[in-house]
Amino acid sequence: MKLIGYFARGLRSGFKRRRAKSLYEKGELDLAIALYADAISMNPDCAESHFGSGLAHLRKGKIDQAIADFTNAIRLNPGDDVAYYNRGFALLAKESLTMPSQTLKPRCESIRITRIPRKS
Repeated sequence: MKLIGYFARGLRSGFKRRRAKSLYEKGELDLAIALYADAISMNPDCAESHFGSGLAHLRKGKIDQAIADFTNAIRLNPGDDVAYYNRGFALLAKESLTMPSQTLKPRCESIRITRIPRKS
């Protein structure tokens, strides 16, 4: 009986996650965030729900919550490169909000990757 409960909860969680994604795509961020929160409470081990919540929070401007959501998505699915990218984007957005605009350009240039010649 317990297995059936888990299965039913997973189905409801998946439905809420898909509905939240649809609302996110329509720009209804508050409703999407609420549905993602419901999906996460039903199935906290679903990386997709955390990822979707992160996207909605980021678009809403709630950067700290977005970072937390992307971090949870990465913890649950360490191979998700897009979650790493979005968390990095959110961290950079958070940093740029606290920096004067004249210091942002040199900071971005300082993270440029340069190739180091290999010694023979």
